[in-house]
Amino acid sequence: MDKITETRKFLVCIGSSPTSAKCIYWAEKNAETFSSAWTAVYVESDEGLYLKDSEKKSLQSNMELATQLGGEVVTLNGHNIAMAVAEYAKRTGTTDIAVGKSRNKKTFINIFKLDLEDKLMSLLPDVEIHVLPDHNITKTYRKNPKILLIKPVLTWKDTGITLFTLICASVISLFLNRIHIENENMILMYILSVLIISRVTTGYIYGVAGSVFSVLIFNYLFAEPYYSFIAIQKGDLITFTIMLFVALTTSTLTVRVKAQANYAFEREKRTEILYEINKKLLVTTGLTNIVHLTNEYIIKIFRRSVIFYISDPFNGAEGILMKYEEEEDMDFMMSEAEKAVAHWVFLNQKRAGAGTEVQMASEVFYIPVISRGQVLGVIGLSCMNGSFIDQNNLLFLRMIVSIAAMALERQQLSDKQRIILVQSEKEKMRSNLLRAVSHDLRTPLTGILGASSTILENSDTLDKDTKLNLISNIKEESQWLIRMVENLLSVTRINGESSEVRKCPEAAEEIVAAAIGRTRKRFKDCKINVKVPDELLIVPMDGILIEQVIINLLENAIKHSGVDIEINVDVKKEQDTAIFEISDNGEGITEQDLPYLLDNFNPKKEKASDSSRGMGIGLSICMSIIKAHHGKMEVENNISGGAIFRFALPLEGGTDSES
Repeated sequence: MDKITETRKFLVCIGSSPTSAKCIYWAEKNAETFSSAWTAVYVESDEGLYLKDSEKKSLQSNMELATQLGGEVVTLNGHNIAMAVAEYAKRTGTTDIAVGKSRNKKTFINIFKLDLEDKLMSLLPDVEIHVLPDHNITKTYRKNPKILLIKPVLTWKDTGITLFTLICASVISLFLNRIHIENENMILMYILSVLIISRVTTGYIYGVAGSVFSVLIFNYLFAEPYYSFIAIQKGDLITFTIMLFVALTTSTLTVRVKAQANYAFEREKRTEILYEINKKLLVTTGLTNIVHLTNEYIIKIFRRSVIFYISDPFNGAEGILMKYEEEEDMDFMMSEAEKAVAHWVFLNQKRAGAGTEVQMASEVFYIPVISRGQVLGVIGLSCMNGSFIDQNNLLFLRMIVSIAAMALERQQLSDKQRIILVQSEKEKMRSNLLRAVSHDLRTPLTGILGASSTILENSDTLDKDTKLNLISNIKEESQWLIRMVENLLSVTRINGESSEVRKCPEAAEEIVAAAIGRTRKRFKDCKINVKVPDELLIVPMDGILIEQVIINLLENAIKHSGVDIEINVDVKKEQDTAIFEISDNGEGITEQDLPYLLDNFNPKKEKASDSSRGMGIGLSICMSIIKAHHGKMEVENNISGGAIFRFALPLEGGTDSES
């Protein structure tokens, strides 16, 4: 039983026939029973060119029913429906095919014509064909003849073309008759005229009329007795009958080919538009940009105002409205009544509004943007003055909506991935911080414990200078712990949820001056040279945090500069960034430590690369603060000696937290 279930795959042939709905329910029920997939297939053939509006609506309803029941809807192209279905079934490994059976009576035209199910049985002997008649149909479903489906369209232009073509054919035939050319060539001339008429004019009516009149004109001008419609020659009736049949066949085939060419051109045009939309959406990022691009194409194609909701308006979300230039006063699309209709579409995942059976009083047609069973948005198109969307445009709109759904889903996945990366970065920052804290707290505490224990245990034997030296060490280590606590407090200013900071416009010169002033109080003998731009440089930043970064870098430079300390602080503007550079004349950084300095982790050393007197936590915090400002930080050795620490902050920002 498991083996049968795995290999079972159902296919249902659908169309505008009322039996299609029954076939869809049958396929869905059996697919659920066998836990297998099922597909609804519609073949676009020549007959699809002549569907009435009611039949197009019925076909669209059947497609939507298949989609709602969880089936995959596939549209195929082919002149022969049975061949197209058979090829698809072979390619997909279909085991069961359901076909609706119409109860049309056999006519003289189709008495010898095989039904679709018979053709499928002959083409697919290994596939089970299930024929499902609908016993509940009260009215017989019957396909109308194709010619009768084309409404006659009479225009002066086409009438003139027909008359002119027949006159030209008659003049040429009279000339051929004058030079004693056989009548067979004149018959071909009139058939050529019928071909030209069918190709140039619209519909079947002119081709049929041209066929009849060409036979009558030939009989009148070139059949004895001349200038009479009476045929007395033996075989004339057969000649005229064959000529009329050939002319009608030529006209019919020409009109059909022209209709197919127009249909193919329309499909090609739409395919190009869909490809263009998909191509642009692939390179578009951001929900707002995707919505604007989709709205622009909808306005361009359908010439209607459009509104796009990316979240339920019931929760207070506003739709993005884009107006068509020829439509005025479209603010009603933002009204509370229209928002209620959009909210209904969000909840029920179905179309509503103008032209539907739900919320018919609305003047906007709403369609949900669905992907994987989730509503990603709702699109509304203006239908003012009863200008509803027909079935042909609705199918095209659904294709555009599907492409928009894929773009929105891709953007959502990208946003989720970005959040995961941010969370991962936050975890990395926390682990680096904990590693630095555990190392840097142990060093000064060990010094304080050792010095205080020595004083307590040997207070009677230690001289005064030794005691003062130990107490001085305790003070120095305590001050270092205080500065470390200040660094930790600086980290708490970074938002724990988003790793962002609150920026305010600050003068770079003032921040640098404050950091240098605090540093000089602790290290009075150090020489610090400052260079700032002549013009006032305003940088969006958290002033306290950036001041702490500069202090940490200055102290780090002092600790590694030896006796003759000289530090240079350079602030400059490069394009849309502010550059802060701190360099020293110390010993520099070893090539082994340089790649891992800012990461505070060196796999080849147990000791942190910047851990002299507890500075490991300093650089880690500096890196975290700069990243929170969306800036960059780097370090390199100076050619003349020492190291250069450099960080850049973007000049674009505001007073609110960035997202």
